[in-house]
Amino acid sequence: MLPVDSMSLLGQMHFGISSLLPFWPHSLNMDAVDDMYFGCNKAMTQRVKSRYFKKENNGMFKEVLEKSR
Repeated sequence: MLPVDSMSLLGQMHFGISSLLPFWPHSLNMDAVDDMYFGCNKAMTQRVKSRYFKKENNGMFKEVLEKSR
């Protein structure tokens, strides 16, 4: 797992190269985690591990994860 303060390659693009890449709209979902905030990686790592991984590790996601191992 990458740390929550990992850098996106899109953030490193220069000289107009990023304009050639497709656009991904940002989520306005209140449960979304933006991993580009700096200074809060410890708190966000804890939130992701304690809240979001537990929420996602059930149902169809859990079945697919177990089959992929």
